[in-house]
Amino acid sequence: MRGGANRPAERFRCPIERETCTGSPKPDTELAREPIVDALKGLGCCLGAVRENNNSVGSKNNQWTLRKQALGETLRDQERRVDEAVHTIRQACFRPAVKCIRFVAKNLQLYKNIEYLELLPALVKNAIFLNVVRVHKGFHDEELPRLLLNSSLTRVNLSTSTITDGLLALLAEKCPHLRSLTLSEGNYRFTRPGLCAMIQRLGKLQHLYAKNCPQVDDEFVRLLATSCPQLDTLDLESCKLVGDGSADSLSGMPLVRLNLSYTSITDKFLKTIANERCGKTLEDLNVGHCPITSDGLKALSWNTIKYIGFEGCSIEDLEIVGFGKHLKYICWTISN
Repeated sequence: MRGGANRPAERFRCPIERETCTGSPKPDTELAREPIVDALKGLGCCLGAVRENNNSVGSKNNQWTLRKQALGETLRDQERRVDEAVHTIRQACFRPAVKCIRFVAKNLQLYKNIEYLELLPALVKNAIFLNVVRVHKGFHDEELPRLLLNSSLTRVNLSTSTITDGLLALLAEKCPHLRSLTLSEGNYRFTRPGLCAMIQRLGKLQHLYAKNCPQVDDEFVRLLATSCPQLDTLDLESCKLVGDGSADSLSGMPLVRLNLSYTSITDKFLKTIANERCGKTLEDLNVGHCPITSDGLKALSWNTIKYIGFEGCSIEDLEIVGFGKHLKYICWTISN
């Protein structure tokens, strides 16, 4: 990737198809001496090359499939070679783009007022956003998320980030198609009204992770159930204000994975959901370190449960294990 106006972009060749792509980045030592704007421009070149090559690869795959069907060929060795060629082409094209994204994400905090961020394609914005969270310990102001969040994002991870009412409002405004939201392990600086206002606008949400969140209680769970009817994964570990009052709200939901460990639920919760929709769809349930006994676990419908955890609970016997037809994993504490 060349940032200077008078220098042409470096070029490299895809090793199999011998097609020329633009946008190959320079070493990090050279990139570090260029303005961030030049780095962003080069990043656009890289992603453009990736798009073109992916389209080319897809076209070649389709042509090969049609030819194979027309001739009635079943030569698996040839098909394997084509797959290897496709993989090599994609690797050659994506490698420079990934390098550019990592460079931009690494230096992003130094350039809060760069208007070019807002002009980047959604694909690039999303890649930068994910990289900042994974590698650079999240976001700690609202300016950068304001420039990077967009309507094509379906998965947002804010773990390690500082989460405020303003950031939650941005999520609701800019990411209406959000499917998965992770708040766990974030620096919670938002209020309960801010959390409720956001969740009411995320009607397509399917996965929510909000461990140890002091703003989550039974009333919030009721709002969540009415606002996000497609929710199938809910992680509220260590949300101490969640108790049996949430049972009626969750009982009618299509939950597949539910983590309520270290909360205040009792046997009453399990008995309430057992014969309802939630009890019949659950595959992964964690109620560890809750005041749960064998009576509550026996009430569950074990026809679908594959993974269950009740570590730290007052379980006197393990007869319940025999109920699980599809049980693959169990975690419990043996007490004397």
